[in-house]
Amino acid sequence: MKQLIIEWKHLDVKGETCERCYDTGENLAAEVKRLNRSIQPQGIDVEYIETK
Repeated sequence: MKQLIIEWKHLDVKGETCERCYDTGENLAAEVKRLNRSIQPQGIDVEYIETK
């Protein structure tokens, strides 16, 4: 199976991030799940990595 890696890098201060980045992270995680469902049947697995 092929692998697509999506890495999201963002600022994290003492375990917290700004509201805008929090919303972006939530939306990105949801879209990665949706994308995974769409392309896994084609032999592609999406891996989501969050780097703080």
